[in-house]
Amino acid sequence: MYIKPINPFQSKPISKGVIQQAINETPSMKKASEYIGCSYNTFKKYAKMYEVFQPNQSGKGISKNINSVNHWDHYEPNKDKLQSAFDIRR
Repeated sequence: MYIKPINPFQSKPISKGVIQQAINETPSMKKASEYIGCSYNTFKKYAKMYEVFQPNQSGKGISKNINSVNHWDHYEPNKDKLQSAFDIRR
């Protein structure tokens, strides 16, 4: 008789209440998976299993942060280090 080995890495399934609460608290399914602390694919699997998966295809209500800071605008190289790197001493 074959006995299936126990997988030590397998965790308990996510309950429907936890998934429903995460969906209600966050604007998107991806944010809901981050809220729970699991991967998006795992969240999607359980949300579909409980029939509560409702993706926001249009993206309405989710800010895209258009005015993000360009970090290169504030970049000033250290001129002393650059000068010493390009000094050719023979």
